[in-house]
Amino acid sequence: MMSRIGFGLGRFQATRDPELAKTYLHAIRTALDNGICILDTAPNYAHGLADLLLGNVLDERREAGLDNAEIMVCSKVGYPAADEELDAFRTADDGLGRPQVTRDQHCLAPDFIAAQLERSLERLGLPGVDILYLHNPEEQRTAFGRPVFEERLERALRRCGELQADGRIGAIGISCSQDIFDLDEPATFLDTLLDGASRADVKIEALQVPFSLSCPHALWPKDGAAETSLLEIAEAHALPVFASAALGGMRLPLDGMKQLAQLFEGVETPAHIAMQFARSAPGIACALFGSCNPAHVQHMAGLNAIPTYSFGGNHGEPNE
Repeated sequence: MMSRIGFGLGRFQATRDPELAKTYLHAIRTALDNGICILDTAPNYAHGLADLLLGNVLDERREAGLDNAEIMVCSKVGYPAADEELDAFRTADDGLGRPQVTRDQHCLAPDFIAAQLERSLERLGLPGVDILYLHNPEEQRTAFGRPVFEERLERALRRCGELQADGRIGAIGISCSQDIFDLDEPATFLDTLLDGASRADVKIEALQVPFSLSCPHALWPKDGAAETSLLEIAEAHALPVFASAALGGMRLPLDGMKQLAQLFEGVETPAHIAMQFARSAPGIACALFGSCNPAHVQHMAGLNAIPTYSFGGNHGEPNE
């Protein structure tokens, strides 16, 4: 059974300090040893170091005879681990005279996707990943407009389908930033993704979006502009949603935290309250948090022993 809490490695920083690297390793071990079995990495997290450290821990477990079968490893493609990985794509256009790399160093060129996944798998020491997300594909829309975005999305998804057929990917996903809440109504945005997948003859099986107390727009649409939330639409399509940055908002005013603590029985600390909100929302399959502190990771894992909160009412608002 998939855990409702996942551990993201996005807070790790590139370092040559062996003691800091040991702390990162300890954080990953702590997550796995305490029942957090969904690990979320990306090539650009700590310039590839996150991949390497996760790979080291998985190797340790194999050598110790521990079963890694229940561990879900998720990765992303779109941003490079090192700038030079984009050199060939900066100097070549997409065949129609348009640049392939945005100012923020984002690229969805099919060959870049395939090469980036291979480098990541080598660092991880794995033959494939359970979920591969296209990382913030909406950057291509912001930079080049909707028609170019839709075309590149289709091409990228088609290459992902080829990698999936080769056994390098278990499931294909889309991971987005909170910019998506300013681009379209939820139904329009999700339709764009699903239409691209249909044209590419693949299936999107996971969606990762920011969702937290400070960014609740996937559940309660921003400014009330849409009648149906992104989570409701995803659920109607049987599309699991993974909440990224789930601890956002844990520094709410004290009065607000006290009210939530009363609502979420058995949950008291700000970190647990924020995570309880994120992982309990209807349509959320798993809520992800990041930390470099093993003690904090262990604290968060303790939430696995507490049932999720049951949301209800209009647009998923908590019952009175």
